[in-house]
Amino acid sequence: MIMSLLVTLIVTCTASYGQSDMKITYTPEEGVVLKSTNPLEGMDTTQLVALLGAPTQARDFISGEKSFYYDEAGLVFMTTGGQVQGVGITFNHDGDDKFSATPFTGQLHLGDISVDRETTPEDLTGSGKVEIICPIPIMCASKDRTAPVKVMAGYSEEGALTQMILLFPQEG
Repeated sequence: MIMSLLVTLIVTCTASYGQSDMKITYTPEEGVVLKSTNPLEGMDTTQLVALLGAPTQARDFISGEKSFYYDEAGLVFMTTGGQVQGVGITFNHDGDDKFSATPFTGQLHLGDISVDRETTPEDLTGSGKVEIICPIPIMCASKDRTAPVKVMAGYSEEGALTQMILLFPQEG
């Protein structure tokens, strides 16, 4: 009994550490940065796996996109041709299987605002560095449709932030 409790405690602490040290920041000047020093734009899948380890699962889509799920962190990385093209972040899972079912518990910063599962559309539109508009109550997006990184956020009918996507420019 004590041994089972000890193993459970170690696994829980290890999983919590893995999630809580995840940090993603986005500013127009620096782009999208993972874990404080690793720019995601231009990163390939080999570099991604070297940084984060093996994904929980990888899924191929008819479109040619391949997604790498890191369920313990609440993240999915979208790739095309071996290049990371975006990151999807789950806050309150709504059943969409293109996103992790596990909520993100790390840190996400868009410009000068911190985003978490309680972030409202009004919070997102209040950032001066990353201009976001919310044309309808369940969706917010980058104001500048030509921005090199496009931000999109989805909300439930009840107003809970369900997921956010940061999409990078397609190279080619």
